[in-house]
Amino acid sequence: MEFNNFLVASKWEILRFLAEKPASPLEISEKLGTTVSYVSQQLKILDAAGLISKKKTGFIEKGKPRNLFTIKKEVAHLAILTKGFGKQGQINLTPEKECILKTWMVGNLSIHTPSLNFFMGLDPFWNSLEGIFVENEKFSKIFVICIKKEIRPKIENALKKFLPKTNLFFGNFEEFNKVSLEKELIPLYVSPEFSNNLKGGLEKNE
Repeated sequence: MEFNNFLVASKWEILRFLAEKPASPLEISEKLGTTVSYVSQQLKILDAAGLISKKKTGFIEKGKPRNLFTIKKEVAHLAILTKGFGKQGQINLTPEKECILKTWMVGNLSIHTPSLNFFMGLDPFWNSLEGIFVENEKFSKIFVICIKKEIRPKIENALKKFLPKTNLFFGNFEEFNKVSLEKELIPLYVSPEFSNNLKGGLEKNE
């Protein structure tokens, strides 16, 4: 089945919700304002297509395990329509491509090109980076999560060269999780290991 068949409203809303966090059919139905049976039907289709995965965790009622669904594949589906060229398809995501595409989706137009140069310049360091978050669409502040302190000067130099108006937070997971935030952060890249351990640090403090 073509991937664009999953971009219809019902399936896309479920996929988008699961991209934010793992959820049960009940949580999804409450989010979308529909029935659990309808959500379960859609989940079976998405599961058969290999787009989501299911795991049992804990017990919410006696004898009834809770099923949590989450995104299985991280993909970018692009559609390009210009004079003389029209095509759509999927591309495999590398960390820098993920950051660049997300920036183009949510970032201010003025930082598209400089942020592209910045992320491409991080190529030697991706194996050491655990996460990259930005404060808003203008990149007023960028949060780089990394345990290797010796990389910091190189990140600072790249930021100064391409995004000189952007402030930098550089630290490990524990330091990041203690940061007091005024705004919700936009995740541009999150390593699998960091994603499994992340319990806070992204939500705005009230």
